[in-house]
Amino acid sequence: MRLPCRNPDRIYFRVASTRFRRDNMDMAASPTTNGIAHRGAQTYEQQLRHALEPQYNGKYVVIDVDTGEYELDDDHLAASDRAAAKRPGAALYATRVGSRSLGRIGGRLSAAKP
Repeated sequence: MRLPCRNPDRIYFRVASTRFRRDNMDMAASPTTNGIAHRGAQTYEQQLRHALEPQYNGKYVVIDVDTGEYELDDDHLAASDRAAAKRPGAALYATRVGSRSLGRIGGRLSAAKP
């Protein structure tokens, strides 16, 4: 079904952005990406968790899954940039020390204030 639109560039943008999202979803399920995530989580659990928790809880850790080297920082991008500068093109895994996820999307639920 084609939606009426006066600006043909806008239709092209919608098609291109939809295709881009679909390609990214396929990439997210690839074995390589899953392998990097698995190896990174395994490295964190087996080698780094006992060394970093609880002293560095809340900080971001970025792990090079091939070498086991890591960068630790309060800022996720700073840690990622330093890790990428050491070995350009390296497979990196990021997580937050003491947490099961890197971050969250959206706000927090809270009780309504009277």
